[in-house]
Amino acid sequence: MRSLLWLFLDILLRRRGPQDVPASPALAGAVVLGCFVTTAVYSAYANPEGRWFVRTAADLLATGLFLAGLLLAAGRMPRFQQSFTAMNGTSLLLTIPALGLLAVAQTGWAPLQLPLTLAFYMLIVASLFVTEHILRETLECPRLLSIPLTIANLLLSLAVAQWFDQPTAAA
Repeated sequence: MRSLLWLFLDILLRRRGPQDVPASPALAGAVVLGCFVTTAVYSAYANPEGRWFVRTAADLLATGLFLAGLLLAAGRMPRFQQSFTAMNGTSLLLTIPALGLLAVAQTGWAPLQLPLTLAFYMLIVASLFVTEHILRETLECPRLLSIPLTIANLLLSLAVAQWFDQPTAAA
């Protein structure tokens, strides 16, 4: 377990890549489940009125389909399991501190708002950097391509969030 955490941390720090993740269906399932749970908890805490459970599932599905489409187009579909596990493992590592930041932000203490906002932005930037790294390594493509693909992935996640965070009409 500890070596797995170090692996995902090394991927976050760009010292290793998705090719270093063991190709194990059990590991992939556990990591995706862990990512789902932490992201769902974050979403429920951040937006208790929203459809956070469905939003989290839809975001994971959209990310998986986006990655599968890219790998299929590049003829690298066998790399899906390792890449999706790497994306979710690193996301899990970034969501845990985001939960802590969100809990502190919910206190509403004004002097902390600027540092907390900056910390949230740093986590978003870290997420973009690691996603770009994983996509570049997986697709074996130049940054000129992996950066726009990373932005497309972010826009897809934002669209899913926007769709599911809209208030539902009362019947």
